[in-house]
Amino acid sequence: MEKNHKDYMNNLRQAAANSAVSEELRLRRIALGLQQQQVALAAGIDQGNLCKYEKGVYHPSPAMFDKLLAAIDRCVRGKHGS
Repeated sequence: MEKNHKDYMNNLRQAAANSAVSEELRLRRIALGLQQQQVALAAGIDQGNLCKYEKGVYHPSPAMFDKLLAAIDRCVRGKHGS
């Protein structure tokens, strides 16, 4: 029973972490006034996949999360001409 509980708790923590990452990504994009299509294009992914990342349907790997953050940064720099 204890092993099952530990597995359950680990799964729950992972789900919470994935949910937090998805929500943070979406909130950051919106706060910066960016559209999904802009970020997806800058990241080189399909807008539908970005939508799924933001909704928590897909969970970005650490490398993909970094790629998405870099894309957001490029969009912001382009938007402000920096």
